[in-house]
Amino acid sequence: MAADADLRGTLGLPALFGRIAVIDYPGRRFCLFDEADLPPVLARATYVRAMLRGGKFFVPIRSGGFASDTIVFDTGSSEIPLHVNLAVWKRLTGRATTDAAPAAITGLAWGKPFTLAGAPAAAPVMLGEGALGPITVFTNPDAPESFTDWPMRTEGVLGNASLWDGIVILHLTERMRFGRVP
Repeated sequence: MAADADLRGTLGLPALFGRIAVIDYPGRRFCLFDEADLPPVLARATYVRAMLRGGKFFVPIRSGGFASDTIVFDTGSSEIPLHVNLAVWKRLTGRATTDAAPAAITGLAWGKPFTLAGAPAAAPVMLGEGALGPITVFTNPDAPESFTDWPMRTEGVLGNASLWDGIVILHLTERMRFGRVP
């Protein structure tokens, strides 16, 4: 994300409760709707159930023999398609070690430097019945169980990068769902 003098802060998930948030990545738009006002094309999107736990928005994914409903969708994880604990990373990538991983991301998180190792998923990563496309899965070799310390069971974070080519719908009403228009 480039520096922007007009950027003043972030909008947290609690501010969206009871509404439907739509993120149009290609159009670079963000919209909020009441359920009755959702445009028909978005109402017909492909949806999967989602859950709120501990103030986080969880979505179910599966890939090969792995399935989990403990993956957080996090718009703050923009460049990372999928970041998981090391044990899950091994299952998703089919690799025994992060040595010679073909991708890496370095940066700062909460003021601390990190380096994530990445490799392509061995099987398509599915969100409901829709594949997320070719996806690189990342892990932090220096903190192999980094999500274990979260206050609720969490195996990883699904970031924006795997969804940038479409529209995401966060149905934050009592019908808690995650929708996509690819």
